Amino acid sequence: MNWQGLDGTHVPLYLARSVDETPDLVEGEPLSDPLETFLADQEIVGRLHEPPIVLSIPDLIETDEDWMTRRQEFDLVLLDEALPERMRQYPPQSRARFYANWSYIEGLRSEELSRANRRAESSALRAEALGALALTLLGRQPELTDPIWKTILKTQHHDVYCFGATVLKDKTIGWLREAETAATRLAGSTAWAIISQVDHASGVGQPVIVFNTVPHAQKALLELEAEIADPLVVDNRGTSLPNEAVTLEDGTTRVRFVVETVGFGYQTYWVRSGGEQATVGEHNGPLTFENEFYRATLQTSGAELLGSESIQANQLAAMDSTGLSPSSRELHLRER
Repeated sequence: MNWQGLDGTHVPLYLARSVDETPDLVEGEPLSDPLETFLADQEIVGRLHEPPIVLSIPDLIETDEDWMTRRQEFDLVLLDEALPERMRQYPPQSRARFYANWSYIEGLRSEELSRANRRAESSALRAEALGALALTLLGRQPELTDPIWKTILKTQHHDVYCFGATVLKDKTIGWLREAETAATRLAGSTAWAIISQVDHASGVGQPVIVFNTVPHAQKALLELEAEIADPLVVDNRGTSLPNEAVTLEDGTTRVRFVVETVGFGYQTYWVRSGGEQATVGEHNGPLTFENEFYRATLQTSGAELLGSESIQANQLAAMDSTGLSPSSRELHLRER
């Protein structure tokens, strides 16, 4: 049996459930041997036709000679070695899908803890990816991220995720923020080491270096501020790109444009003068915004701003596959 996650990860289901090492007690005496009970259950459901790989986690259980004697018919192996060998002998024959419908993190600030952990891990992975890129391009030895990961792993203790550990959660969130800051600082110094060696002579204007630290190509909206009233954005082929320019209160211009980057690499863009300067004017009648995903129309009606939004036909099947029901809806926003 082989499980495939939403991100494409494959997990082999060769492992029997863990043996509960804690015996049931009656007046302080063990009612039955947990291992014998487990094996009897597995025999009934027909899972012992081939020697199973059984996970045994003797948490707070004394592993004395008696414990070893009751397991003398078993080969004590390391999972990292036994599982690949079993997969080689018996390749997966079928697939299964399953999901977890709840999170173990409970109690106050649990969502904040989860998000802090995610940011810290993502920052550490970004720092490592940039370090590998700098090693490939410049021969620059990457800096160690072990202290960052040790901090992150320290925060993933059972007692932290417990619903009642409010004080410990507070300390942990602080540690995760420190780990995120350290990883971000490390990623920044590595990025600057690469940028300092990039040849900018082929373009005119202010160069913008965009890094992609994942192995697949990406497209994203980039926002930056420039001291140019009429920005023009050009890619490395000399092609001008559509952009949105908005003049801010301090006189600078907020520039937005879509960037495309190759997997695990970087892309250079240039921002210079020569584009269309943003203007402010009045528009009478409905105003429609449309792209490949949706169409939105705005129109005024008295003191209200009415909006309708509809999903494009070519997106309906994709939304149906996620279980969402496509629909059109109207927005009523009071003018202020």
